[in-house]
Amino acid sequence: MHTCPTMDSQSSSMSATVEPRVLSHKRRRNGAFKLKESSGDFSAAESCCTTSGESSSDESDSGFEVEDFVEEEAQAAAKRRRRADLDGLQKSVRQMEAQVVDASAQLRDLAALVAQVVARRQQQSQQLHA
Repeated sequence: MHTCPTMDSQSSSMSATVEPRVLSHKRRRNGAFKLKESSGDFSAAESCCTTSGESSSDESDSGFEVEDFVEEEAQAAAKRRRRADLDGLQKSVRQMEAQVVDASAQLRDLAALVAQVVARRQQQSQQLHA
């Protein structure tokens, strides 16, 4: 939780906290933080969180830039994961294709062996009847 100190109107203690709201993807840009104050002045809270020469709108613009950067990084990471998954699937497909080729060769060899056995038995049966 990020805290932003403000001057309390009743004492010199600092007290205001900023709690992040959980928002959907589309609403993220509108009101990313909820300000919780304990009888403090909003303008004091706003001014403490900005640097000199920077307005609150400047700060929110940079917040959008950071959010956009984070979102782009997340999308790039997701794209890399999808690409790695695709590469893994392609490798698996190539291995399965090689297994199919090997199995086909084994079936051809087996068919040739069966044909030889059948031919021998026919010869043996013809010799017995002759």
